[in-house]
Amino acid sequence: MTIFREDWFDPTRPKKEKTAAQREREHQEKVKEAVRYAKRIETLELCCKWFVPIVSTIAAVAVFVSVIATSGTQVSEGIPRAAVIVLEGFKGTVFDELLANNKLPNIQYLAAQGVRAECSSLSDSSCARTQSGQLLGSQYLWTSGPGLASILSGVNADKHQVANDTFTGYSSYSVTSATYPSMLAWAKSSGLSTQVIGASHLITSLATKGGSCSLLGVADFECGTDASGRCLQSSTCNTDIRVTTLPNNDFQGTEENTYYADIAKAFDTTTFDSDLVVLHLNKLARLAEDASYPNCYYSSDSVDYTAVAYVLDSVVGQLVQTITNRVTDQRENWLIILTSDHGGLGKSSGTNTDDDEVIPFVLATLTTSGNLVLNSLQLPTTQMDVAPTVMSWFGVNMTTAVDGKVQSICSTGLNPTTADVTAVSDMSVCVCVCMSVYDYDGYLRLMDCELYSDTNSIR
Repeated sequence: MTIFREDWFDPTRPKKEKTAAQREREHQEKVKEAVRYAKRIETLELCCKWFVPIVSTIAAVAVFVSVIATSGTQVSEGIPRAAVIVLEGFKGTVFDELLANNKLPNIQYLAAQGVRAECSSLSDSSCARTQSGQLLGSQYLWTSGPGLASILSGVNADKHQVANDTFTGYSSYSVTSATYPSMLAWAKSSGLSTQVIGASHLITSLATKGGSCSLLGVADFECGTDASGRCLQSSTCNTDIRVTTLPNNDFQGTEENTYYADIAKAFDTTTFDSDLVVLHLNKLARLAEDASYPNCYYSSDSVDYTAVAYVLDSVVGQLVQTITNRVTDQRENWLIILTSDHGGLGKSSGTNTDDDEVIPFVLATLTTSGNLVLNSLQLPTTQMDVAPTVMSWFGVNMTTAVDGKVQSICSTGLNPTTADVTAVSDMSVCVCVCMSVYDYDGYLRLMDCELYSDTNSIR
């Protein structure tokens, strides 16, 4: 049963008058409340008057020092270096499958230190891709020479004009390189030293049968069409140190052991002084397209292809460990990019849309400050992004001259900066906001003040 008291709602009923004692108690409470607010405002005003300017000044000095440091007028925290690893004929989707099945433990470790282009299927938009190949015309192929030329120059095949793996195709670069030079040439013109450890398609090499310099390399054609004349040279116009590896088609790791020795020699602590190192391994593509090895083809189902990839992974592991040691011992800041020149389908490459186009793309940094937090890869990710990213690490901007873009890094290797570092402290941008004073029940009351940072407010 509801009990109704009409006096609760009777507007004509006279209100009870407060006693003098009650009014005095309320007055004292309001005075105390006003004092509390006044003290809080005084504290915040002190913050605004003294603390904020001081912190802002410190932040400004820090930014100024940072600008001076990045201008090269102070001793850097480390020497910038870069390594580009090209695993010829590594199909992007197969690469992802092997990573998922733990068949590439060293590359998996490298990818975990940075970013990579995931490629779950041929239609995956996050897959890294090669130069445009057949999409540019029937004369352009998705093969080694055109892919390597795009990695080196940062432009598509219709610009560097290397359409296929023939002498005529490679010779085109002896002309177009004047307009679209390789990152090796960019490095040399910037006063940097270069080194290449590789085989045919990248640098001209000896044929195992007959011993002639007939296995062409596109990088040599930047120096002219007489590429065979540079086959046995220890250096060329854009390569200070040149190490040619001889192919071996066994599955016992014989060729890879040679790579181990070459890497150990190249990175010898007493003699090493290369800023840019390009390491090129072509065994995957060579065996996948060799009719003598019918069980080696572009698929994770191929035990032979997987076996070769696993052994090449160990070469990558040795290189990463060697670089890691140099970061600590020699105070160097390294950018490492791993990619490929093309993919493939079955036992061929060249004209297979999508299958030939998808490739791996892994980017990581090993620096004296640890592994940098990198920005996500921009889409589309292509092999043409390698050259401008590498040169940006050295503080050289070549993006206006190429089709590729700088990926993931937000600083040079001279003063590496992680992608999630803010220039100033949150507290340095705090501002004091005092709300207006207003009249409350006949007494003057002050509204609360708030101390704001860029993300949070502190009452």
